[in-house]
Amino acid sequence: MNFNRILLYFFFALFCLTSCQDEIHEVENPTEQETIVPDSALSNLMSNMAANFSTVDDILDGTSCFTIELPVTVIVDGSTIVIESEIDLEQLEQLHGDFTVNEENIDLVYPVTVIFIDYSEILIENEDQLLELINECSDNQYEYIECVDFIYPLSFSVFDSEFSLIEAVVVNNDEALHNFLNDLEEENNTLIVSLYYPINLEYANGETIEVNNNEELSDAIEAAEQFCEVENDNCVEDDVLIDLMECAWTLTDGSVNFDNDWMIFNSDGQLQISEGVAASAIGGSWGLSTTENGVVLTLSELTAFQETLEGDWLIVECEDGRLEIIRADFEFTLEQDCNLNNPFSCFNNYEITTCNGSNNIPIYNLSASTIGLIDCIVPYFSSFHETLIDAENNTNAIGNTEAFETLVSQVYLRIEAINDEYEIFEVTLIAEDCNAGSCTIEDVEGALTSCLWNITNYNGSDNLASYNLDFEQDSGIMVVYGANNIIDAGWSLSQTNEGVVVTFSNVAALNIEAINGSWLIVECTANQFVLHDLTDSNLEIVLDRTCD
Repeated sequence: MNFNRILLYFFFALFCLTSCQDEIHEVENPTEQETIVPDSALSNLMSNMAANFSTVDDILDGTSCFTIELPVTVIVDGSTIVIESEIDLEQLEQLHGDFTVNEENIDLVYPVTVIFIDYSEILIENEDQLLELINECSDNQYEYIECVDFIYPLSFSVFDSEFSLIEAVVVNNDEALHNFLNDLEEENNTLIVSLYYPINLEYANGETIEVNNNEELSDAIEAAEQFCEVENDNCVEDDVLIDLMECAWTLTDGSVNFDNDWMIFNSDGQLQISEGVAASAIGGSWGLSTTENGVVLTLSELTAFQETLEGDWLIVECEDGRLEIIRADFEFTLEQDCNLNNPFSCFNNYEITTCNGSNNIPIYNLSASTIGLIDCIVPYFSSFHETLIDAENNTNAIGNTEAFETLVSQVYLRIEAINDEYEIFEVTLIAEDCNAGSCTIEDVEGALTSCLWNITNYNGSDNLASYNLDFEQDSGIMVVYGANNIIDAGWSLSQTNEGVVVTFSNVAALNIEAINGSWLIVECTANQFVLHDLTDSNLEIVLDRTCD
């Protein structure tokens, strides 16, 4: 009885040992072409292949820095939907592509868990936390290889420095492989790891390949890029054409060089690359064509950025609201930003007041009083028109907006968005008699030559307050007393229809040289004069009498 029991145990142990060895695929004394060295070029390639593909759910979170853990509940146009798989995400993207649903109308139901590219996780309680996380991340912080996948399982043998087998590791998915490779880097010891060959890879076009050593594996991964470049069957020229003209597009090459720029693709084939307010800093032309390699975006006749942007760009990735384009060694990502379409909230109806000009015809500075004071980050095109019909039809735009001489009391400002929508704003023009002091030329001359006059205000600033003016009678000489120097300049008086004009000349001291020119006295008292620049009534000088 005891002998039979011992014999039974022996056969059971032998069976278990044989089974484990078959499962482990033990490697003895691995060669250089089998050893996976931590933080090596091959190890990094494998890690990048196995990283979390964080662009798969961009329709939910709008970023490539992480994914939202599924299942997740979303509210789409008032309806509650549970997203449980990538198939559900594809269906949601299809609805978005067919314009049945707008991405702005997709709301997450919190809390949600976000998974980063390295599979680390964090719980997000609300939308503010999610937006803060998105603002902090960089879409280009990790080089993900998405054109090729491992066919699992993969088997590894782990040895010590004496080549004694410590353990065998079998990984069955990307996350397990990514974590295994990262753990190797963090071990910081003398462990030796070998990969059991052959293994199989699958490219983006469905083709599979068997590799038998490290060199073949490295070559196969690096060759995957060609499959990405041709994997653009979803890019249809007509669809890209509609998307490009629908909204403005931001662009990035991974640097900060284009952070404040956006591209505007006009329906007439004209291209604007805008920065800041209103006017397009860079102009050019654009067009689309379909080649055997895919859809090509051509940028030409650029007035700047010729070396960087001009030429034929192959569209290698085409999603709703997002394009990846390549040309030689350059690569750009374009992202649609439809929030840039509506500039109208930046504007309102206006009133502009100015002094009567010569012959009692006022001159208005339209641009400085409206567009020049608007801090609007949305691209737009503007024009002024004398009639509402002209503004609506965008005809007969006023030419010299900075010196518009007119007797009309109202003009119209047309603001046009990049999608050709527009709104009209009324601009009321008010002319005033600015010679409120009613001073005669004799009164002004007598007052100016009686004492020193201090420049207490220049266009709202006191930076000229250190200067005092001594108007000498009859000689036409004005002595300018500064904090550090004294100079001689010229002055004269003249009578116009608008009032008394004082002209300063040859004022050569630092900063105060800005007063050179002719100034209309719009207010005068015994101890103070208020002067406006004769060509720009927005510029003002205040002189105060000082007889000490």
